[in-house]
Amino acid sequence: MRVLIQQLTPPRFFTVYIAQSILIIFYLVITFKLLRKKKDLSRKRILFSLYYLISSIGLIVNYFYPLIYHELITSLLYIITIYIAYGASNFIAVFSITLFYDIIGNLETTKTQTAYIAILGILYTALFFIPGGVMTNNETKWYPVVNLLFFTYCTSLVSLNFTIFIYYSIRTLEIFKLKNENRIIMNRWKIYIIGIIFTYSFAIITMLVHFLNDEHVRIIWAIVGGILFISGVYLTWFGIGKKFL
Repeated sequence: MRVLIQQLTPPRFFTVYIAQSILIIFYLVITFKLLRKKKDLSRKRILFSLYYLISSIGLIVNYFYPLIYHELITSLLYIITIYIAYGASNFIAVFSITLFYDIIGNLETTKTQTAYIAILGILYTALFFIPGGVMTNNETKWYPVVNLLFFTYCTSLVSLNFTIFIYYSIRTLEIFKLKNENRIIMNRWKIYIIGIIFTYSFAIITMLVHFLNDEHVRIIWAIVGGILFISGVYLTWFGIGKKFL
């Protein structure tokens, strides 16, 4: 088996190794800030930090597959990247549920949270077994191209987490209104919601771009998607990091 290292185009090099490196550093710094004080390690703080930590791991794995000229290895590394990075959304969904119950004074059991994350993790594993789910070869110019089943299955799981997030985030906002919380807290919560919407939108549209396999769309999305994703990451932390954790 021979594995060749491919030369990246400048736009792809910037996206994978410059923009993503900045995001990884940002993710790890936030994770450190959340976990450094052991006496303040609440359940919701741990869940939120796991979202950032696992996302950073997914981005680190993403360093490798764009470099390799080998269809099987490249496709496998791509699926691993998707499994980790998209699976991180499980923690945001559970975090939203936990924060909601914390605000209303009820505690959701850790077993329920663990079961949800485990079930979604198992469901994401099916991505590795979809026939012809991912194709990377000379015909695709070594960009990952997913088939309809892979696209539908993956985006369905992401959409499930997104639906849970939206439902509990809106309910939390309604509680803030009932409690007459000050405007700053409510505005920060809205910013957090917008940040997560940007992040989920990036995940779903990126998968759509990989399904469409159009070079012009890919170039445009490399710019627009990068702005959307970075904005989402920043707004998420700005909206909730200092006020709710």
